[in-house]
Amino acid sequence: EAALPRQARHGLSTEVRLRPELEFALPRDMRLTAIGRARADWFDHLEPGVPTQDAIDPIARPQQIGNRAELELRELYLEAAVGALYLRLGKQQIVWGAADGLKVLDVVNPQRFREFILADFEDSRIPLWAVNVETRVGALDWQFILIPEQTFHHIPGPESPYAITAPRFAPPPPSDSPIPWIQHMI
Repeated sequence: EAALPRQARHGLSTEVRLRPELEFALPRDMRLTAIGRARADWFDHLEPGVPTQDAIDPIARPQQIGNRAELELRELYLEAAVGALYLRLGKQQIVWGAADGLKVLDVVNPQRFREFILADFEDSRIPLWAVNVETRVGALDWQFILIPEQTFHHIPGPESPYAITAPRFAPPPPSDSPIPWIQHMI
């Protein structure tokens, strides 16, 4: 046992999650939904230290509690039907092209890549503050999305067991970049 790395001796994750969800029916067939998440990883193995959140817009960041726990408002949105329009306003996940085990078209929300095996899609997506409008015109369904925040994929830090090390995908970041990895992809 002494020769094994710390992660192998204790396992990579001992995580406790609490996910409260509230839904309120409002007048005129409107609905308000709020989903939170509290999460603690007792051994601090997946994201050692306090995880950097540079890729996540400040209005969407989870609140870190030390280096082993976080509180997050996952979703908070108002849904309403106004004539032929379906509206969803607030922090939400916008899912395109749902298929069993595939994410071919599911590209609206950025992802959190903190583990080798991607978490459930609902947990790996980073919800965004957005205006989502859907309508049907003739035989076509139209969807208009306005996302006023700038949040990108959350890539694990270099000290994480699942850090991306291939130079093509994780080149050395420039020192003056607020979101280091995006500068090399443009």
